[in-house]
Amino acid sequence: MNDILQHHLDRFRFYGYKKSEKVTKKTLLESAWREISIYGRNAELKLFAKGKRGSNRKRKSLFPNGAVGTIQHERYAEDGYITITFNCIEVIKSFDCLDGVELYSRLRRYYDIHADIPYELPVDNRGLYLTCIGGVGFDGAVISKCDEILQKYDRRSLIAFLARLDVFLYKNKIKKLKLKTFEDFLTKDLNEILIGIIMK
Repeated sequence: MNDILQHHLDRFRFYGYKKSEKVTKKTLLESAWREISIYGRNAELKLFAKGKRGSNRKRKSLFPNGAVGTIQHERYAEDGYITITFNCIEVIKSFDCLDGVELYSRLRRYYDIHADIPYELPVDNRGLYLTCIGGVGFDGAVISKCDEILQKYDRRSLIAFLARLDVFLYKNKIKKLKLKTFEDFLTKDLNEILIGIIMK
């Protein structure tokens, strides 16, 4: 099975600073987790693949039943190759390696380093920090509820809260968060969030 998987992966190449590195399950996972740490859950991984530029194909998979990427015919690629963009979380899911704890840890790092969260949090309108989570809409009632909840949080706690909520939204494929769903999240996940904060 590993030989078959590697046969499919041999069709791809990294580019940029990793172009001399062979595309394997290990190197793909390392690259995908790194990108999530830097860019959050919308992180992308670009690979070269053998193919003809200008064809009508728009999508290509890593391997059968694996992550499907978008072919970008307009982007630069070496002769005989095309550029394909994959969502990093989908790449990780392809290998059954999407550990919720690991994803939570990477997203915490992302929010800690990259999200626009000041060290001294303002007293008012803390619910607006929900907008740090990209690709999701929030009902006004959810933002108001967050204003109440986050009054007791410091910056560290807020980062943990956002990371846990981001995992919840991703796993449940939620594009717009409504109050009822948010309250379900609070009921199921809030104790785990607070325990995680204490243990860290």
